[in-house]
Parts: sequence; C-alpha cells; structure tokens
Amino acid sequence: MDKYIVLAAIAMAWSYHVAAHITINIACSNFPPYYYVEDGACVRGRALDKIRQLNEKQKKYVFKLYVTSPARKTVDFQNRKFDMSLYSNINWGWDKSTVFVSCIFYTDHEVFIARKDQVADNSAYFDDIATKHIVAINGFHYAFAHFNADREYLLKNFSIELTNTHQGNIMAVLLRRADVAIVTKSFLDDWRREHPDLSPDLVESKKYDQTYQFTAVVRKDSMLTKPEIDTLLGCDQR
Repeated sequence: MDKYIVLAAIAMAWSYHVAAHITINIACSNFPPYYYVEDGACVRGRALDKIRQLNEKQKKYVFKLYVTSPARKTVDFQNRKFDMSLYSNINWGWDKSTVFVSCIFYTDHEVFIARKDQVADNSAYFDDIATKHIVAINGFHYAFAHFNADREYLLKNFSIELTNTHQGNIMAVLLRRADVAIVTKSFLDDWRREHPDLSPDLVESKKYDQTYQFTAVVRKDSMLTKPEIDTLLGCDQR
C-alpha cells in the first residue's frame, strides 16, 4: 500500500512541476503591424508570431497577452496588469527605476505622410510639422513632441487630432481632413501593397520622426531575467 502512496505522490509532484510554468503577461495595445486589437482582442500581428516563438523555445515561462491601449498602458503597468512590453522602447514613458530593457532585436521607423499634390515640389514641406494639421495615434510617444504622449499637452501645443488607427489617419490625409499623418513605416509599406490605386497619391518624408529601436521592456521584479530574454530574442550575440 505504501508503495502506491509513494508512486501517487511522485506523480502528483511531477504533475505540479509540469504545470508550474511562470506566467509572463505581455501588453498588447493596437500598434500595427505588430499588434492588431479588434473588439477587445489581440487578434494578429508580427508580435504574436514572436511571442509564439518565445513559448516554443523554452518551457520555464508561458508568455501570454494582456490587452490594453496605448493611452492606458502606463497605468496598467503600474497596476501590475502585465510584466513586459515587447516591440517597445525605454523612451516611451517608462519609469527607468522599475524596468530593464533587453538588447535591441528589431528596428523600424515612423514617417510623415501627406498628399502628393499638397507637397508638390516643396522639399521643405515636412520641415516644420508644427504649422500643419496633424493626425496621430492617441497614447503614442512622438519625437516631434519630445516623446510627451499627454493628450492635453499635444492638443495645446499642436494642431493635432488624436485617433486610434493608422488606416484612418492615412484616409484623413487622402480626404484632405488633415495635412500630415505620422505612420509606422512597415505598416505604410504593407498598406501601399494592399492599395496600389491610392498609394501614388501619398508622399512620405525622407526624414523620420523617429527610428524604433525595439526592445523588450521588463518589470525589474519579474522572474524573467535580462540574459534570458536577450537569449530568447536572439539578440544577445549581436
């Protein structure tokens, strides 16, 4: 009888060991082409492919998604709703005393766009953004605004409309509801391929608002360590 009790205890211990993965919640806020949030769910995007890879590479952690928004992200982090932001940057409103960053694993850019007939031959059109009516994403940190994402600050200092989608902002420019939109370069490239009829009507700036140097931003008291996330992201040897 004792033999069976011992075997049962071993089985239970093994079962607990297998199930006792450490959960790391990753923020998912609408940031195409990396995260697409629709109807309150994180449905697709390049980041989801990356997160699947993180889970496939190891068994210690389970990386899960926590849906938030760009404007709510800081408060949700302070309230410990998630542990990590992937495809992020330390300059985007993070308290450096509470987080660490991984190595840079990917780069992208943010560009200004306008109607081609507005820009014409004016090579300096994008030089003074503050004189233009801008559409941008609520909660995003932009270099032209000194990475200040506060809504009141932006509305006070710029002629700006804050929205929730790049797609809508591109259309606002095409329909002449705005002079300039700020769009993630990789999203714009995808959009141009999907809309070959409209793409020629847009001009993008040669100068970037910012270059994204993507890292993971991780809570310092998380179980996940910098060497571990660097290795998982594959940038530890760069």
